[in-house]
Amino acid sequence: MVADIAQETGYAQVQVRTTLDALARRIVANVARGEDVQIRGLGRFDLKSMEGRPGRNPRTGEAVDIPARKTLRFKVSKPISDELNRKG
Repeated sequence: MVADIAQETGYAQVQVRTTLDALARRIVANVARGEDVQIRGLGRFDLKSMEGRPGRNPRTGEAVDIPARKTLRFKVSKPISDELNRKG
């Protein structure tokens, strides 16, 4: 992807990689602070908290506790969703 963006924009690959790395760090930092991050035309990133729950080890069948955790959730924008689901 870095090479494709560099070719399309005329920027050096190192500039593209640095920019994408900075973008990823900013998204994670902002979402970790409880802020939703919306990038117009792409989608929205937000934090999802998942409660702890009981589970089973699929190999042994033994009961295990799955701890609570937080995860990054992404919801794609409507124009992208429409494009991906376009028929024809």
